Amino acid sequence: MSRLMRCIYLQVGPSATSGTVQSPLWSYQLGLQNGWVPKDPRTSLGKCKALGANQAPFAGTYAAWQTGGVGAGQIAPNIAANFPWPPATLAGIAGDVYAALPTYTPTGVIQTLPPPQLTPTASKGNGWFNTLDKAGAMVTVAGCNYPNAWDLTGAVAPAAPCPAGAPPLVTAPPAAPAAPAAAPAPP
Repeated sequence: MSRLMRCIYLQVGPSATSGTVQSPLWSYQLGLQNGWVPKDPRTSLGKCKALGANQAPFAGTYAAWQTGGVGAGQIAPNIAANFPWPPATLAGIAGDVYAALPTYTPTGVIQTLPPPQLTPTASKGNGWFNTLDKAGAMVTVAGCNYPNAWDLTGAVAPAAPCPAGAPPLVTAPPAAPAAPAAAPAPP
């Protein structure tokens, strides 16, 4: 197990509210107690295969953009046009409970972490990597009520889209395509 994974696993414990682990697959202690994390990682060699997991390692070659080379970080125009952010609607989700999800708007100020203190000869930048990214941070819409994002105990879902008159964020699932007509019987 990598040092990073061990660090993440060790930090996931029981919730202060419920007293139970809310992310069981990220809890190292719970994994040890229930057997999905080995007590000795050296014994895990071959475990996935023994459990019938697909053993098809990637044998191809990655394109340059997939490994940080030419084209990395660039979104093709046709993809950006077909999948805008934020999406105007979410389709194919059943249930009226989603019809009035809280709406956010990308008009906030991007928060950046200050870079470390460097010598006067080094450029420290401003903490934002992509200078071409001018989109604002997602923030709440003035006049709309939102549940507490950090404690949803007792939260009540909105009953209507906000701001008033806004189209619903979630639309009905797309209609199923019509079945093809049956071929005529031979004479």
